[in-house]
Amino acid sequence: MLKSLKFLAASTFLLVACNPLPNLPPVAMSGIPMSPMAESMKQMMPHDPNTAGVVSVDRFQDGFATLFKRSGPAFDPVNVSKVVPAPNAPIDMDKYFLVSSLGPRGEKVTYYALDVVSDQPAEGWVFVSEQGQPVAGQLPIIDLLPGEKGYNDFFRITEVVVKAGYIPNSLASAADVKAAMVAGQVSLRMTDRIANWAVVPQGSKAEMTFAGQPVSGYQAWYKGQVAPYLRFDTNLKATPAGKVPSSPIVVIFKNGKDPAMGFQSEASGRTHNVIATLPGETAYSSLWLHDFQGKLEGFEMVKDLATATANRGADLPDILVNCPVVGPIQ
Repeated sequence: MLKSLKFLAASTFLLVACNPLPNLPPVAMSGIPMSPMAESMKQMMPHDPNTAGVVSVDRFQDGFATLFKRSGPAFDPVNVSKVVPAPNAPIDMDKYFLVSSLGPRGEKVTYYALDVVSDQPAEGWVFVSEQGQPVAGQLPIIDLLPGEKGYNDFFRITEVVVKAGYIPNSLASAADVKAAMVAGQVSLRMTDRIANWAVVPQGSKAEMTFAGQPVSGYQAWYKGQVAPYLRFDTNLKATPAGKVPSSPIVVIFKNGKDPAMGFQSEASGRTHNVIATLPGETAYSSLWLHDFQGKLEGFEMVKDLATATANRGADLPDILVNCPVVGPIQ
């Protein structure tokens, strides 16, 4: 009889162990069900940017690029085709994508030529405390990469307001943010700020500065992976329609009509492209509006914005290009 009871007890234990009952709450190591707070904390364990995976980025694919498209660049294809990096290969911005030009009053300036983009910003998230202070150590979050529908180098910022005790990098994706909002762990605050975060492959180089600040070495979260980016404008103000503001530029093409042969330039390599505003000025934006070009025959006369405007040539179809001014302005 005793043996039968022992056998029955052992059989019952095995049955329960192999076939757990459904719909029971999670049980901690102590055997006590987790509280909702404990379960919430379990779901918000921090991610480590140093050990997380890194996204693969291709800024020269057909799905994103225009001027520097690998399969057929619109800008100076004879020369550009030779230097376009392979998918996810590091980009050397200083070696291949730096343009010397002129400022509105004849200043000598340089800018990085990134590519054609829209004035419809993507969405980016930054983290702040309930007092509005940035959360130290938390990476911003993006939800799109170059080539994905809706991606833009320009991101309209939504602030993620976290409560006291939040551990940086507990949230590492847009989905995490939305789930935390639904759970009441964070609140969201839309802003009219737009930041220029150009997502690039890991290892990309950009030694110039923007408004005196380094532009490389930054990271964001993208679906739990790290996304390296170049940081330029950080506080553009969205237009009343929610668009990225732009600023005019006048360019002169080598063939006098289109970018097929690149820009006309001096022997030194400096173009007579002229930008209308400089970083630090109220109307400045790195999103340059090309609505007309300068006449090739007037190249030598162009010294500043006034002479560039007087040298007006053919209209252009309101092309928008991300070209942040970098380095010293002379």
